[in-house]
Amino acid sequence: MTPRLYCPRGIWGIGWDIKALVALSCAVLGLSAACGGTQQPAPAPPPDVEATVEARVTQEVAAEATVEAKALATAKALVEATNKKLEGNNPTLEATVAKLEATNK
Repeated sequence: MTPRLYCPRGIWGIGWDIKALVALSCAVLGLSAACGGTQQPAPAPPPDVEATVEARVTQEVAAEATVEAKALATAKALVEATNKKLEGNNPTLEATVAKLEATNK
């Protein structure tokens, strides 16, 4: 009897060489599916630091100008209220001021 050079047929009539090829293909496919995933997105570019600083400075200057305008308006209102309150309160002082103004003219 001559020796066989190929694998004998198995239970279902498929040779062992085909079974090994199918098993190896499944293993490679499984490993590639397990190791290959979605790619990570590229990182976002860094923000423009100079533009950010310039925007913050502009914002601070605007806020400071608003605060100064509010403070000036409040001060003017207080001075006007004080002057109105003091008018006619001290006739002697008003007479002295009138005399001094008359002498300086």
